[in-house]
Amino acid sequence: IQSLSICYEDTESTSGQPEKLLVRIYCAGGWMFSRDLEEKVALALMRDRVCPRWFGVFKNGRIEEFLPSSP
Repeated sequence: IQSLSICYEDTESTSGQPEKLLVRIYCAGGWMFSRDLEEKVALALMRDRVCPRWFGVFKNGRIEEFLPSSP
C-alpha cells in the first residue's frame, strides 16, 4: 500500500503550466516487490526517458516528476 500526493507551486512556469511533483510514500513492511530492483529498472528507464524523473528518494518513498494523463 502506498500514498500518493501531487504537489504544485501556485505560480506558472515558462510553459504556462503549474510545476507539479508527485510524492510517493510507501507503507512499512509487507513488500510485494523489491524496491532495490524497482530502483534499478526505473534508473534504466529514466536514461531512455520513458518514465518520470526522480527528484529525491527518502527511506519510505520518493519525489518524482508528475506526468499528467487523460483517460
